[in-house]
Amino acid sequence: MIKIDGLTREQCDMLDTIWSFKSRSDFEEWQLGLPFDQLMMSAGLVELIALAILEEDMGNEYKAEAEAVIQKIQSRFDTK
Repeated sequence: MIKIDGLTREQCDMLDTIWSFKSRSDFEEWQLGLPFDQLMMSAGLVELIALAILEEDMGNEYKAEAEAVIQKIQSRFDTK
């Protein structure tokens, strides 16, 4: 199970939308209609998903490294 902590409500809602797509082409079409800031958020969230999957698959060997990268990406979204 993939778990990403520290997301805002807006990011969680966007992740729900991303997960709802049945095909990559539907996802890419949706992205084309996004304003730039939301497009960047969606790209970052997809990157976080990929890293979380890698972290899960690699186990403890690279866990600290993966968590550091995830934190670095998440910090780009922090607006507070």
